[in-house]
Amino acid sequence: MSDLFSLSPVSDADGSARHKIFFAVRPTEAAADGIHRLAQGERLRHGMTGWPTPRERLHTSLNGLGGHREPPQRLIAKAVAACGTISARPFVISFNRLGSWGRGGGQRALVLRGDEGVAGAFALHEAIHRVLAEARLVHPRERDFEPHLTLLRDRIEAPQAFIEPVSWRVREFVLLDSIHGEGRHEVLGRWALAG
Repeated sequence: MSDLFSLSPVSDADGSARHKIFFAVRPTEAAADGIHRLAQGERLRHGMTGWPTPRERLHTSLNGLGGHREPPQRLIAKAVAACGTISARPFVISFNRLGSWGRGGGQRALVLRGDEGVAGAFALHEAIHRVLAEARLVHPRERDFEPHLTLLRDRIEAPQAFIEPVSWRVREFVLLDSIHGEGRHEVLGRWALAG
């Protein structure tokens, strides 16, 4: 039986991983507009020069399937089939904190994070992980997970701060291919939350 380890994920350390495959939830159009305005305002307020994440690429990552030189068609097909068994209800995701995330020099992500308002994202992450582990596509042990949404990347650090909550109702999750060098996400699978 093949599993993740025979499907050739690669390290991105040498820049050869062109396709990053992952599950995510994306904001509604109205929420994306508000998030984009928030990013522009924070950019000006902190004197940042990094550009806000384009509306169409705003997302909260859930579960990753690694970086690959070419689209891993077998892995994608197995992940799509596994996630067809997930039954989950729509939920509201709400981010109430903003600040820079990451360590070390270079650019850091300015992100939205949440407290109780991200419980639904944790539950969906766990459900996806469970079916992927059963299909032997990921390790049974989950990695650390903290729901967040990246507004932009910049060398200037923004302190952690509470904000007016940014919320939307999540009605679906998607499997995305983030294609390095093309600045776009290709939707590989889509599942409605109607459980």
